[in-house]
Amino acid sequence: NDDYCDCTTGEDEPETGACSGAVHDPVASTFLCPNKGSVAKKLYLSRVNDGICDCCDGSDELGAALANCPKSCAEEGARLMAEAEDRKQKALSGLSRQAGVVAEGEATLRRLREELASSEAKKTWD
Repeated sequence: NDDYCDCTTGEDEPETGACSGAVHDPVASTFLCPNKGSVAKKLYLSRVNDGICDCCDGSDELGAALANCPKSCAEEGARLMAEAEDRKQKALSGLSRQAGVVAEGEATLRRLREELASSEAKKTWD
């Protein structure tokens, strides 16, 4: 890798940003941050080794830039898990409330049907 895109396919500069404008294959033009402890993330190659830490594990940077990247995957992963658990609890709470409303509606429907049947029965006796 010389950081210069010599091939139109970009195969001479894998996992660098050198060919980001030349590569039209979405798989070949992206970099996958493993982000161990969090969620993997795809980046455009133009964001690789650009001095900005886009991956929580710093895997998109090399050398001095990598040394300056905070390793925040564990914290990010814990935050994402907490957010997912919160969404799950809200969904379960909503489903529980929905079940209660459905049960209440079914009971009301049964009662109204019984009242209607009773009313119809009285009409036939009158």
